[in-house]
Amino acid sequence: MENKFEPHKSSLGLDANIVVLIAYLGGIIVSFIPGISFLAFAVPVIIYFVEKDSKFVKFHAMQGRL
Repeated sequence: MENKFEPHKSSLGLDANIVVLIAYLGGIIVSFIPGISFLAFAVPVIIYFVEKDSKFVKFHAMQGRL
């Protein structure tokens, strides 16, 4: 019997780790853009509300908001 590791998937169709990376880095990158840096909190918040299944992604999206 072979044990296969299935990566945790997000309801967005991507690997959950990739979505978490987007939540963290998206906010950081937007914060360096002049004129819209005040919207840096919006990237993780959008991911939080779009994600339906993964508690892992929702938890890290809220952490990325701070």
